[in-house]
Amino acid sequence: VRDINELFNIGFHAVLIATGAHDEVSLGIVGEESPSVMGALSMLKGVNMGKLPELGNKVVVIGGGNAAVDSARVALRIGARDVAILYRRTREEMLADPVELAQALEEGVQVTYLVSPTKISFSGGRTVLHLIRNKLTRLDKSGRRRPKYIKGSDFNMEVDTIITAIGQRPRIPASFDLELNKNNTLKIDDETFMTSKEGVFAAGDAVSGSGTVTKAIAMAERAALSIDKYLGGKGWSLKNTPIYQAIPSILDQESTFFYGKRVPVPTLPVSEREENFNQVELGYNADMTLKEANRCLRCSLRLAFMDARSYPIQEQQVA
Repeated sequence: VRDINELFNIGFHAVLIATGAHDEVSLGIVGEESPSVMGALSMLKGVNMGKLPELGNKVVVIGGGNAAVDSARVALRIGARDVAILYRRTREEMLADPVELAQALEEGVQVTYLVSPTKISFSGGRTVLHLIRNKLTRLDKSGRRRPKYIKGSDFNMEVDTIITAIGQRPRIPASFDLELNKNNTLKIDDETFMTSKEGVFAAGDAVSGSGTVTKAIAMAERAALSIDKYLGGKGWSLKNTPIYQAIPSILDQESTFFYGKRVPVPTLPVSEREENFNQVELGYNADMTLKEANRCLRCSLRLAFMDARSYPIQEQQVA
């Protein structure tokens, strides 16, 4: 679709834009246009399509999210021998999944914290990444501490390949004629999820920037309820379902409902992950599956939890 009006012209009364965020954010430093620099998404897409890039032995990945960790692990699997993630904050602020990061460290990926790239240059046929060390200061809008350069802490690294993984942004066609924020995300009404054009709604990464699937789904649910109201419906939601009183035994220390611990997922030994893409997380057997299923919080219900003396503690949305 090049023009949203085409959809209205053929009979639709509402449109939801959920196109995600697929454009890679650049570092914005001198030398980034070098052939030895590639984006994480482009690299991962190429590998998935069977086009393995020549990375050389020493690879650095700049970023702290899941794409950075995925890129580092893939780089090891396609032949790199020395792979490091460079992140401008500390591990506490990293957005990458802790399990994924732990597996990457097991496999030999190194992580250097509190460093930022400042320039890329070339010497003797080698790529030189210029870096500076950081210290953390006040909180920023993301709720994480802001990194600040430490004067005089500059240092260099000679590398074969630099993979950038500092985020993605949406690509919204100009023909849609919709108002955008500075980071190219769609501007919406916070309550209705409607964009600047009547009848056009938006949700997910196209609105928030790159995030998790869970957040995108939650936003899409709220947008769908808003569209339902816009089209004359009542905006049904989980909040309208009956409240069920949970039996007191679920609060017992023996109960798996609250106190059962997650069953660890068996993984492939590190020695068997080298230079291949064999499945790392092997899944549950029947016994593990039953134990994990017994931890189910019954997301489809709203429960009024009762303690052992049978009086209400709180009404809580289970999700």
